[in-house]
Amino acid sequence: MKMTALLERLQPRMHVSGHYHHENGPRRYGATVSYALGQLVQPKVKGGEPFNPRQEVMPGSIGLLDTETFEYVRDSWLADVRGDELDLVRLLS
Repeated sequence: MKMTALLERLQPRMHVSGHYHHENGPRRYGATVSYALGQLVQPKVKGGEPFNPRQEVMPGSIGLLDTETFEYVRDSWLADVRGDELDLVRLLS
């Protein structure tokens, strides 16, 4: 069964998932609001050319979900979160 058919059948209030390359949402499937997160870290090289050499976490790849709402995180501090050199102490201080 396709995900859209499942959402239309079950009608949850909210659906959050991952997506291959970019955020996708909000979208409506009947009573369901759906959000798809973007790719967490894009590749260092694409087509033989540097693309994301610092391995930065991409805006829209993380979201905040509480009992009523969802929002994508697109804040500038995400550029400081890198896959190769993640220093959580520095990031959180």
